[in-house]
Amino acid sequence: MKDIIRKVLREESQKKYVRSNANMEKIIISYLNKQMVGAKRVVEDPKQFYGNHGEHWCKNGLVIARSTYYFNNDEDDDGPELHNFNQGDIVFSKQIVDDIVRLFKVRRSYVLNVIAEWYDEIYATKYGEETGHPEIEISSGSDHDFKGRVCPGEVKIPEKISDGEMMDFIRSNSNEYSEDWLDNAWSHDLRKAYEIVAHKLKKQNNPLSEMIKLDINVGDTVMGGKFKNKKVIVKTIGKNDKGDITINGKPLLRFRILKEGKKI
Repeated sequence: MKDIIRKVLREESQKKYVRSNANMEKIIISYLNKQMVGAKRVVEDPKQFYGNHGEHWCKNGLVIARSTYYFNNDEDDDGPELHNFNQGDIVFSKQIVDDIVRLFKVRRSYVLNVIAEWYDEIYATKYGEETGHPEIEISSGSDHDFKGRVCPGEVKIPEKISDGEMMDFIRSNSNEYSEDWLDNAWSHDLRKAYEIVAHKLKKQNNPLSEMIKLDINVGDTVMGGKFKNKKVIVKTIGKNDKGDITINGKPLLRFRILKEGKKI
């Protein structure tokens, strides 16, 4: 009954936000599926997460989404611990959600509803089967700016490193953190900053692992615009904060690469 009520509420919400295009949900889901291609899943250890479960999804070593499944860890009158599922949520990259809102001209609330339903049907269901918790489901979706958060396990922090040693490492290898911030940062924040700086150094020291092979070069012509029918000269090729390939600062998916020898 709870699943039926949740589905009805989401369907009513979607009708409110998108009235003219019945295919919009499929379009958004297709876009989300493309974002997940090549993504790495890192599963939380419930023992380190107060009995709760979770998954990080990462691309190019950085977090793009995180799901959390909360459990009630109470005790009954006889003493044994109860471990009942409470609720689940999915947090997706704000940058990706912003792109969907801008590209498809839909409201953010609608996009988050679609993300919650999509993730629940595909990923939460699979996780529930893997862990023996078929009752797991996603109740809500939201977005968050992960600000370059490094994927768990991507950077190994020395076990006995002190706050002072982390501060020295950050100072020596980055100018993004002020002395005032370093002096007032908590250990947890210093560890995050350490991971970000160490990850950037890792990429700089291993340029071959970050090479992108494209059949285009600066100076070539590609097709861009809303319908990908306008000539665009390639001025720059790079990556954005999400690790996606960009042409002239815009995502590669916004362009159409011409086949060799084709005239325009």
